[in-house]
Amino acid sequence: MGDGVDSDHRPHWTQGPWLWVLVGTLIVTIIGLIGLVRFATPNGGEPGQKYVPPTMVDGEIVPGHFE
Repeated sequence: MGDGVDSDHRPHWTQGPWLWVLVGTLIVTIIGLIGLVRFATPNGGEPGQKYVPPTMVDGEIVPGHFE
């Protein structure tokens, strides 16, 4: 009876694997942030340049670029 199980035979919330959930969340977050820094805008513009979004000129799509 004193093993953390209530009358509905469900484990008490404090009996869950909260440490492993926290560790897993931190690992996934760190890997995600490293990936974001590593792969975000690999061909970005120089500081001070302005981004021009894709536009349509004479029926053709001109890709976005930095000026």
